[in-house]
Amino acid sequence: MEELFPHLANGATSVRYGGMVSASPRGDSPPMGSGGYPSVILQESCYFQNIQIINSNNQNVEINGRDFQGNADATWCYNLEYYGNQGPEMGETFSFGGPGGNKCGST
Repeated sequence: MEELFPHLANGATSVRYGGMVSASPRGDSPPMGSGGYPSVILQESCYFQNIQIINSNNQNVEINGRDFQGNADATWCYNLEYYGNQGPEMGETFSFGGPGGNKCGST
């Protein structure tokens, strides 16, 4: 792995997951994920499941939910929800996305 990511030879202080969209020249922002807002019914939205990191002992470990920080720039167009550990099949899970639109860059 060190050959692929030499800047991580000494580890990382954070891990980021998610999506990113970019507005058209007219200002319209596209849908993100499935185009729907986060939903506890995960099949209705875009989601990550079984989120794990590799620790300094080269072991897979689940993320610590207390350390999860969500960030959505335009919550009227996109959002995210952290659902925590959803059991052995799903593990640590979060959902994100939204319909986009023409006012996503507005405040």
